[in-house]
This record gives sequence, structure tokens and C-alpha cells, in this order.
Amino acid sequence: MRVCSTALAEPDGVSSFGITTAEFATQLLTSINLGPLKYAVEKEPGILYQLELYPIVSKVVYSLDDIPTTMPLNEMKEKCDLVLDAIDSAADH
Repeated sequence: MRVCSTALAEPDGVSSFGITTAEFATQLLTSINLGPLKYAVEKEPGILYQLELYPIVSKVVYSLDDIPTTMPLNEMKEKCDLVLDAIDSAADH
């Protein structure tokens, strides 16, 4: 996630894959498989509550679910930063 946020901060940069950093971040964000986490949030939330993970996992799932490839880059960066902040705050507790 931090890689995407950094890449989107300089969207015209060139990645080591020969594409722009914006294209790299877009491809990465739109290819994340949230299926297992989404299943856990929707079908098995009790387990996540017991592990005290439900708030962070649900925030990640619903922040990153269905990011279209046409989403403006600044919105993608905001979603990445939101997820990073949520993870950082959960790790601090």
C-alpha cells in the first residue's frame, strides 16, 4: 500500500517495469484480491471481533473494494493513505 501511495505522489515517474508510476499503482490496486477478507467481514465477523481485527479489516475491504481503473489518481492516493493510516493506528494500539 505504501508503494502505491508513493507511486501516486509522483504519477509521472517511471517505474522499474518501464511504465509510469501511476500505471503501476493503478494495476496493483485494481488487482488486489479482497475475496478472503471480504468473506471474513461479511460471513465470519465473529472471528475478526475475537481477534480485535474487525474494524481495520472492514476499513481495508470497503476502502479498496471495486476501485475502477478510471478513478482519478488523487482519489486513489487518498484511499491508499486512508488504509495506511488505519493500519498504522491499529498497530499503535
